This record gives sequence, structure tokens and C-alpha cells, in this order.
Amino acid sequence: MIKLKSWILALLCGGAILLGNLTTFSARADYPSIVLSLSPLDYWRFNETTNSPAANTVSNLGSAGAAATGYVLAGAITGQPGIVGNCVLFTNTGQNTLYDYTRIDIANLPALNPEPPFTVEFWAKPNSPFNPSDGTGLCPMSSLSPLPDIMPVGLARSGYLFYATPSSWAFRVGGERYVNYIAVATANVAVSTTSWTHVVGEFDGTNATIYINGLWAGSGTTNAADGGSFSPNQWVPTRIGGTSFAGLESTDVNGKISLLSGDRGWDGWVDEVAVYNTLLSSNTIYNHYTTATTNPGAYDALVLASSPVGYWNLDEPAYTVPSPSCTLAADTGSLGDLGTNTLGSQADQPGVPGLRNGEHSVLYSGVSGSLELSSNELPQDIGGKMVTLAAWIKPTTLGIGFAGAIIVQGYDATGDSYKENYLRMCDTHDWENNGNPDVTYYDVGTYNGGSQYNSAIYPVPPGDIGHWVFLVGTYDGTEWNLYRNGNLLAQFPDDGSGPTSLTDPWSVGSRSAPNPYFGMFFPGAIAEPAIFTNALNAATIIELYNSVGLPPVITQAPVAPSPAPVGSSATFSVWADGPGTLAYQWASNTVPVAGQTATNFTLTNLSIAASGTYSVVVTNAYGSVTSSVVLAVSGAGAPPVIETVNKSGNALTFTWSATASLMYQIQFTTILTPTGWTNVGGPLVATNSTMTTSGSNGPGYYRVVLLQ
Repeated sequence: MIKLKSWILALLCGGAILLGNLTTFSARADYPSIVLSLSPLDYWRFNETTNSPAANTVSNLGSAGAAATGYVLAGAITGQPGIVGNCVLFTNTGQNTLYDYTRIDIANLPALNPEPPFTVEFWAKPNSPFNPSDGTGLCPMSSLSPLPDIMPVGLARSGYLFYATPSSWAFRVGGERYVNYIAVATANVAVSTTSWTHVVGEFDGTNATIYINGLWAGSGTTNAADGGSFSPNQWVPTRIGGTSFAGLESTDVNGKISLLSGDRGWDGWVDEVAVYNTLLSSNTIYNHYTTATTNPGAYDALVLASSPVGYWNLDEPAYTVPSPSCTLAADTGSLGDLGTNTLGSQADQPGVPGLRNGEHSVLYSGVSGSLELSSNELPQDIGGKMVTLAAWIKPTTLGIGFAGAIIVQGYDATGDSYKENYLRMCDTHDWENNGNPDVTYYDVGTYNGGSQYNSAIYPVPPGDIGHWVFLVGTYDGTEWNLYRNGNLLAQFPDDGSGPTSLTDPWSVGSRSAPNPYFGMFFPGAIAEPAIFTNALNAATIIELYNSVGLPPVITQAPVAPSPAPVGSSATFSVWADGPGTLAYQWASNTVPVAGQTATNFTLTNLSIAASGTYSVVVTNAYGSVTSSVVLAVSGAGAPPVIETVNKSGNALTFTWSATASLMYQIQFTTILTPTGWTNVGGPLVATNSTMTTSGSNGPGYYRVVLLQ
């Protein structure tokens, strides 16, 4: 069994992680100059201004926006005649159920994978008759993760998918606890290979329903015994054209298949794919069907009127691969490894604000594109030596599937070893067996092909999504160290072997030599990646972070309690990041509150007058940021909580929490049911924050209720 150990060093201060660094500089060197003075082995500035060639993509017209752009991979053909405008052709010659040759992948986003209720809609047309001996069928559309938290890898069914056979369409939904689906809706109808079919699947949390050509065609009710509770797909791309199960397109030199590579690929056309975080009415579904066939020019507007989070009308024209299909990236380190940002990368993107001397980055999609080095340029062997991997990153999602590589060497499948050195986001399905499933980690370390990953890990704060983060991993000869924004967060005492020896080239944004089926692609922007052949110390890492004139960012905004009854308390907390000293000032209705300059702010004994807008301004030397929250105090008091019950003879004395001036009643019953309670004595008006009274109706159950 593969084991991983990690020591997490985060300090808590006032209920929040102390993320701000308390060092200030009156004069600062610029970041690139400091990096170059440290003699990096590789340092890619990404300051090239050449526009990246356009990748083969399909636009999302729904509310999730450009983040849900689809990437057309492995030979799927755009610009085909569709039911409305153009569509995409997917090919699975021979209808091999173990392959997903062509697909469109959309990076995992929570908006596209909601909790129920939700609706999924598309049009599909098979290219050839189905294999009548296959009872499961081919998959035109899925957003389903086989990555579980407690099951063997590949046996979960989190999310949904659709299958088609010669005589049926099926809509399946599942969870991460079991190989079975929790609900299946099947439409037992002949599937035409000569005409388009309109397919809609809906799940309300209990019932899965499928509509074919505008009409109800089947339903299924959840069965917890089959697969536990529903869980949305949190880890893998939404996929048009196949599943995310392990398939045979991607096998390594040992013949092992790659998890998530896909199977049961669709053979035919797909058009007008939409995902909604609501249920569509039966009338709306029928109108969509009839409009596409009678008034196709109005179809897009009709779909958008139902507020989809994802809508890919697939109207893009036929795509021609550009030449050249990549952009160059100069290496200012000692090796001078000229790299190429491959198709799917977007160079010349905005970089880290306040970096000075160039602010550029490369945006990676999470499904294709990375910085690759020539495979015939052998990297310097760092096996057993000290090393530092550093980069600024701006992740777009926590749903990274197997891993999201930042700077990686390997893995190396030669000899079935799978060795690798890495700085990455990883381990959403507990692959490294650290005992914390369904958590995305920052991860620096090595795997030498043995029984253990040597890694320092730390959970990715959700507030890092969409913000620039300075990530550094070092091996100092004794320990692996993980730094985030200048703070040491995790260490792992290595066994002394350090990084493993590899001949694979380094890669930024993917594993070495990625393929479209299994690349460990990073979702988000990367700036200033660098590799050093020594371990930068903590003081140097702090200096690097503080050299950037970055205004603070709020990574966890304050939240107001709800409900907030009269007499209760409200505590607001904020987490923020930024170079240098961070200062905090809380305000009530824009008026600063004297003395409230910590990360936390507490109000006690709330009254109606305390209702209002509370805000915090976080400031450093380079700017400020404000976050506000509305507190609504309700007239009802907080529910009473019995604190003590004392018995003296036949008398019981009760003490409970209370709100002054509100009225309470002790009640009694001999059987615990919602009804049948009788009053013990009369109502009592509280005079302070606790109430004490005596009374008894004999053996039974007692409670205190708030009457107003």
C-alpha cells in the first residue's frame, strides 16, 4: 500500500490562518532580478508577446461564461450540419466500448455540476447502427467522476451520464460510495440512426426523469441501497462524446490503461448541449423540441430564456490546425531550455500585479496545453540533490481530477516504476492514501517507484481560486518544505533519498510528455515558473513574496449568522493575503468601529438596532480591499438551551439560556412525540440571560419552549 506522510504547520490566530506576512520593506528589488541573482537552473518569464494560435474550442453561451469553454480533442470534427446550425461529429469506428476516440472536454466547474435539481439537454444522431449485443450502449454526454473517497479507484459514479442502445436511451445519476447508480431513467424506444433525437434528463434529488423528443419517456427513483446518496462530479471534466472511465486509447509502455481516458465513445453527431441548475417544465421541454424542428432560428434565444449555466450550441465552423501550433517560451536560467507552449495554452496573458519588469502569464485550460521541453534535451539530474520549485499560480477550479501539474518531471513508466518529482495540485481522491479524501492539496515531493510518496502537502484554501498565489516547494537535504505566500505550511521528513533520478524533461502545466487522454493538465494561469538546484531558505522566499507590489486579496469573506435572534451574538471573520503588513478596520454602515482592527469582530447581546451592513477594509502598502456583509437581527430570541437540571425530592430545578424580556414555558410529556406536551406552571418572563425555576409532573420528559 502506498503511504504518504505530511506535517502541517499552519498557525491559527483569532480563528483564522495567519496568512499575511509581517515583514515590510521601504525599498524593494524587483522580483525577476532577485530570481536571477539566485542562479536558477530554469526560469521562464513568459513575457513573450506572441499571440497563441487559436485552439479548437466551442463557446459557452450560458451563465458560467468563458470558464466553461469546451476543448475539441483527438479529432472530433466541428462545422458539421446540425439540427440547428452546425454541430460536432464524434467518431468511434466499430463502436468499440473500450475507447473514447474523440471528445469535447470542459474543465470541471461547480456551476456545471450542481446539486439537484438540475437538467441536461442535447440533440444526438448516431452515425451507424448500434451493436445489438451490447446492453449498455455508447455515451453522447457525461459529467461523471469515477474517483471515490473510500472505494477502490475507478468504482465511484459521482454525477450523471447518458447511454444509447438500439432500443433505449438511459439517464443515470450516482454517488461516490458505490459502483452502482442511485437512479436510472430509461426510455424504451427505438433509437434512430437517420434522424435527430432530442434528449433531456432531469434529477430532482429523488427522481430521475428522461424525455425523448419533447415527451416524458421514463423515470427512476433513488435507491440508497444501490449507491448511497447523490454526489455531483467534483473532479473530472464535463465531457461531450464519451465517459471518463478508464479506456484503451491511453496505455503506457507497460500496457496499463490511464484512469479517466474514457470509454464507450459516441459514434455520431451531437448538437445544442445545455445544462441547467433548475428543472425545466414539461411544456418548456416540448417547446424546445418543436422550435428546433419548426423554427430553428429562434432556438438559441429560447434556450437562453431558461437561464442555462452551460449552453454549447456547437455552431463553430470547421477547424484547421494552425501552423505553427505553439508559441516559444525563453528560458533565462542557466540551462536555457527553450520551451513551447502547446496548442490549448494561451500565452501573453495578464500576470501578477505589481511584479514590475514584466507582468505576463500563460493560461492553461485544465484539459489541454502545457509548456513542453524538447525530449532530446536531457535535464540536469537532480536525483538526491537539493532543489526548489517556485511559481505564481492562479487556479480556476479545485476540480483537478487526477492531478494538476505546476512544475513536474515524470512520471516515468519505464520499468513500471512511475517515478516523478513534482510541485502540483493533487490527491482529490486520496490516491496517496493520506486519509483525507475529497480534498485538493498543494503537493511538493517525489515518488521513487517504491512504497511511499515523500510529499509535503497542504489543503488548497477555497479562496485561492481566482487569486494569485506564490507557491514554493523545496528539498533541503533533510525535509520537503511547502510554502504558500511566503509562509511555511507543511514539511515532510524525507528518508534521505531526496528527489528521484529521472531523464524525463521537465514540464509546466502538465506531466512530462502528456497526451490528450491523460495529461494531468493544470487549470489556471501560471507565471514565473523556476527551478533551482539549491533549497531557498525561508528568508529568501519571504523576500521574493514581498518584492511584488500586490494589493491584498480576501480569500474568505465574512459571513453573517442566519438567523441572528435578539440577544444572541455575531462573530465576523476575514482571511486575507498580501505582501507586507496587513491592517484591518471593521465598520458599521461605513462608519469605522473604534478598536476593531483584528481579523475577527464580535457583537454581543444583539438588538434590532444592530441590524445593518458590516464591512472590513484590509490594507497593505500597495492598496486595499473591502468586503461587506448584511446582518439582519430578528425579533425572536435565540432558542433556549437547558444548561442544568437538579432534583431535590420530587422537585426539579431547571436553568436555561434566555433573552431578557422574552417569555418561556416549561412543558412535560411521557412519550416523545411532536404533540401531547402539557405545560408545567405558567409562562415565565426572562429578566436576564439565564432563567431558573422549579416544577415537576413526575417521571417523564421535559423541555423549555420560547413563546415569543
